[in-house]
Formats: sequence, C-alpha cells, structure tokens
Amino acid sequence: MTITESHYDFKLKYDRVDSLSKPDFNVAEIDWILNEAQIVYIKQKYGLNNTYKTGFEGIQKRSDDLKALHVKYPLQPKLALTAIVATELYELQLSTLTYDYWFMTGGKVEVIIGTCTTEATLKFMQEDDRGEIQDDPFNNSHKHEILYNLAKSITATGNGSIYLYPNGLTLGEISVSYIKKPERVSTGTYAYIDNVTYTEQGFELSEHTHSEIVDLAVEIAAGITDHPEFAQLKATKYMKSE
Repeated sequence: MTITESHYDFKLKYDRVDSLSKPDFNVAEIDWILNEAQIVYIKQKYGLNNTYKTGFEGIQKRSDDLKALHVKYPLQPKLALTAIVATELYELQLSTLTYDYWFMTGGKVEVIIGTCTTEATLKFMQEDDRGEIQDDPFNNSHKHEILYNLAKSITATGNGSIYLYPNGLTLGEISVSYIKKPERVSTGTYAYIDNVTYTEQGFELSEHTHSEIVDLAVEIAAGITDHPEFAQLKATKYMKSE
C-alpha cells in the first residue's frame, strides 16, 4: 500500500473521502496519526500487550509482521566491544549499530580462550538480580552463555549501551539482532515540524500489515475527535489480526 493509498484507506474507514466533504484532518495530521499507529503496532507485536500475550517470534505471524524491521548478521556486521574493566565489564554503544535501534531480539559474542575462539549466546539479566546471579556458579557467565543488560552509555548520549559481564572471560566481537526504528511515513508534500520537507515514504513494514496499521490510525483519530462509531473497533478487528 502506497502512502497515497494509506491516506485514502484512512479517509474511507473514517467515513470521509474528498468527494464527500472536507476531511477532519489535513495531510500532515494524517501522516502524524499513521506514524503514531505504526509505533503502537510495532510495540504491540514485539511485546506482550496483545490478545495472545505472546512476544515477538512467539507465533509465526508476529515474526512475519515485523520481518522488514528485523536486522541480523550480515546486514548488521559484527562489532568490537569496549573493555570498561577487562574480563569483567564490556560495553557496546547502540549508536554504533548500522540502523537506529529499538528492541533487541538476540545476540552472540566471541569468547577468547588462549588461542581458541568460541561463540557464546547472550542471556539477559535484570539489574536487580545481578548480584545474586553473579554469585551463583550455575547461572553466572560461562563460555557458552554471557550475561548482559542495557543502560545509559558511560560516555555517549542517545540510545544507551549493551553491557556484558563475562565473569573473567575475554570477549571479542559481538553480533546483535534487533528491531530497528521504522522510516517515518510521509506524503512529502509539506514541511515537517523541523521545517524539513521529507521525501515521499510509505510503510516500511510488510504489505499485509498496512491495513491493520490504518485500522489503528482510525482508532487513534476516533479517540482524538471522540467519534462514537469506533468504540468497538479494537474488539471487532484487532483480535482477528493477532
């Protein structure tokens, strides 16, 4: 669905078309609402706030829904880590990734033992549990699994960093997979709030998701205008699209 078709779909579902009456929302406002709907859609599909209470890759459809934003190796090359405290704490600044990072989906890191290099899986660790886990020899990092969490970067501003706790092991390069920030949709016919006129851009997500995103946009618009006709839209349409 092109951005023009997305606008038409929005107007039609909101019971407004150009041939009938002046739309309640101008082009820039519709773009804004479509972008808001896209953000809600991605968070809904990635997280557990949905009908089936399943996260990303919990069911096949969710993986299909977000595959256009899912960045993996080799599209995202391996990156070198910064040793904050050698063999104890390493950092990867998310600003060094190829694309704008939103949500992490997995990762592996090289573990260097003498002349040998193996690959370990990254395992998320809550900060509140760090002391307890690191004192537990069965749950602490080892050559097959390295603990990590995320926090504000030590030196850089922006999207934060991944911190790895290798329990005395020497780490090499890291490979990260993640959901990237989607392109902002725009008709490209007006100056944005930063006074820049962006080029025309449709939804980056897979074609089959576009109508669902427009449905969400209509619900958002209905909330803005207090439109009574759309009170049951979520119950009747979104449960079917999960």
